[in-house]
Amino acid sequence: MKSLKYSILPLFMGLLLVGQTALAQRSVIKINIPNLPSQHINVFYEGVLSDQFSIGLGVGITPSRNIPGSGIVQNLILDNPDASNFVFDGTYQKVALTPFIRFYPIKSLGAPRGFHLDAALRYSRHAIKLPYRTNIQGLEIDTEATAALQVIGPAGSIGYQFLFGDRIALDIYAGVGFGFAPFRLEIFDESFTEQTYTDILNRILEELNVSYNVDELPNFITNQGLNFRGSFAMPIVRTGFSIGIAL
Repeated sequence: MKSLKYSILPLFMGLLLVGQTALAQRSVIKINIPNLPSQHINVFYEGVLSDQFSIGLGVGITPSRNIPGSGIVQNLILDNPDASNFVFDGTYQKVALTPFIRFYPIKSLGAPRGFHLDAALRYSRHAIKLPYRTNIQGLEIDTEATAALQVIGPAGSIGYQFLFGDRIALDIYAGVGFGFAPFRLEIFDESFTEQTYTDILNRILEELNVSYNVDELPNFITNQGLNFRGSFAMPIVRTGFSIGIAL
């Protein structure tokens, strides 16, 4: 997975730079408006290669903020009003990269104007830190859980890009894709013993109302602490209403 991420993304960036240098065509820089209320800054650079093709890269960043949906997690999952530090004191960060190639079928308009189809590779990393207080054998213990979810996969979209005054760009698009999502959840404290980690695991599963047979689960407790790892498939949804400037 790492080799895929670190090889394909630089390839798209290289094609973008080479194409721009060789063809000296137009480019568009824009920002996705609907992401801003959720504190996610998503900026796109699109370089025109010909009358019908362009290539580009989207970069999205969510600075450290409160965890989205904290109230839902507390009320519906934990069902524990006293566990507010578990969700409300946590932090969430996100980084997303979306290299794409775009086709403009209406050649008479000329890229980057008009109806378009694009193919993209979507990569995002979501990181959460959760302060956690639990009662283990009569003692209140404060620790921290870190969770990381990565999503990578192909996606396609359709849309239309307007150019007003040949300078102001308005890009509207929507599409779907398919992503592979490895994740991990870790709790580590140098002062904890293996028994403490076992008790914490049992307490977390109890709070989440999860029953399990320890003989049927992989070994979550290692010398690096409590460590959940797994993966699953999930859909990727791409929507945009971007405003920018054509250069």
